[in-house]
Amino acid sequence: MTKKTIKLNEKQFEEINKKIDEEKHNQFVKSLNKNNQSVLEETKKLIEKAESNLLDTENTNLHIVKNISVDLKNILPLDNFFQGTDHEKLADFKWSNALLKTFNNKVLIFMMGKNADTIQRDNPLYYRTLRDVSASVVLNLLYDVIKVDENGKCFNNPVGRKPKGIKFNLKKMIKYADDRDYFKKKFNPSDRDDDYISFETFNEIARYIVLKIEKAEEETPLLKKLNAVIQYIDKGNNFYSTTGVADEVEATRDVIHRLFQVACNSQKFNVLNDVLCNLTDNKTYTKFVEFMNKQTKSGVQVKFYPAVKFVNGKQIPITADTPEKLLKQLQQ
Repeated sequence: MTKKTIKLNEKQFEEINKKIDEEKHNQFVKSLNKNNQSVLEETKKLIEKAESNLLDTENTNLHIVKNISVDLKNILPLDNFFQGTDHEKLADFKWSNALLKTFNNKVLIFMMGKNADTIQRDNPLYYRTLRDVSASVVLNLLYDVIKVDENGKCFNNPVGRKPKGIKFNLKKMIKYADDRDYFKKKFNPSDRDDDYISFETFNEIARYIVLKIEKAEEETPLLKKLNAVIQYIDKGNNFYSTTGVADEVEATRDVIHRLFQVACNSQKFNVLNDVLCNLTDNKTYTKFVEFMNKQTKSGVQVKFYPAVKFVNGKQIPITADTPEKLLKQLQQ
């Protein structure tokens, strides 16, 4: 018996599978009672609503990035961010999630006339919006990769339910990638000089270039737990609870001590340096000094930050009485 072979192209095969799936779905719906059919239809509408909200959020975030990093870049209050450091340019910093949060609080949140602490507590979604775009804003401020034409246009108009794209200079961006082959394979497989990219892709590139984070990397167990705590606090839970304060304070102290041990065991001393340098700011330092004075009066002799540094193997005490002096002494 001779077998006949029918060749189908990919599009024909897709259409046939689509029709088969539709028929199966029709039979599935018919098998449901009226109540279940009603709930199913309601759920479909909810999903479509959620999809529309996600699409709007993607497009809105892209506009926010463009407005801040292109239209408003010359009036950004960057002095707030540079204060207390020896840097005068964004490119001078070694970027991390913690530093990006500081940029968000001192530049973006400040620009909008908000206070970082109160907005996290009272309107966490507002805070989260700016937090989500901050990496992309910094990327464009550093490398100027958004391409705006002579008419001030940089967005496309996609057909259907696709997010908007912004014109992005891929040829320029690849020069700053640590692994150019990876960047090309991941973000520019067609080897284009520029392309319209969505906010999601823009943010992925920002995290890869600015924060040196690859989305494909699997989170370690410790990182998953730390990120869970960070996300919980970023959602507005940045104060101790009204009940159980003593237990939360005790647990906080234990976690900080143990994380310092992890940093020391791994010889990542920059973690200690960053934490000590950012221990207080101009809003909390006065209260910090008052607390230390009370400790001294209670018999606990604390007159300066309890820290030392090592120079040629010799211990040298840190005797700074301000965050600025502490930073200077640690960097000498």
